[in-house]
Amino acid sequence: MQMGVGCIMFEMATGRPMFPGATVKEELHLIFRLVGTPTEETWPGISSNEEFRSYLFPQYRPQALINHVPRLDTEGIDMLTALLLYDNRSRVSAEASLRYPYFTSLGNNIHNLADTASVFSLKELQLQKDPGHRSSVEERTEDRASSRRQEEIRDAQRREVAFSYDSTKAIKAQLVHKHAHLCAHTCMYTQTHVHSLISREVHHGDSHMVSGNTLVK
Repeated sequence: MQMGVGCIMFEMATGRPMFPGATVKEELHLIFRLVGTPTEETWPGISSNEEFRSYLFPQYRPQALINHVPRLDTEGIDMLTALLLYDNRSRVSAEASLRYPYFTSLGNNIHNLADTASVFSLKELQLQKDPGHRSSVEERTEDRASSRRQEEIRDAQRREVAFSYDSTKAIKAQLVHKHAHLCAHTCMYTQTHVHSLISREVHHGDSHMVSGNTLVK
């Protein structure tokens, strides 16, 4: 179950699925390509798993997660890495992950918050702008601004309204502002929602944790 929380954390921080495979083989291939093909060191006993051996996967090395989730800080990357370990004996438990430094900024009172209570009922929580990964954020902002600007221009042309150069610049500035505002809300929502997911896992027990040599499907 903790690996599932890691996948949700990735998706909330990036806005896209972590392993969007259409089949079991494709799904496993995407997992191994990012996290690395499991070995006896990372997943004891996997080499004797007949299903795993039948796929003949390449020996991928694990990639740096920061390159795929630039919005997460170092503490967030550390927790995500711990949630995605193959061996459930090494993978961080739901209860232990709640004490990770990634959640420190949320304050201690969040650990006593009822499941039905909003995290924003806590005075310690305030939204702030997500600094993100500068180059990646700028590229995404520019791409989105460009796409939205083109849509605005096409709509204007259909209405036979000519946009001036100054109007186009104003639209771009507005889009950049809206994107920055969205990033700020997404960062805090990701952090608090992941905490909520893990809290429910602690309360209900880790009964769904992957164990043994069973592959995740």
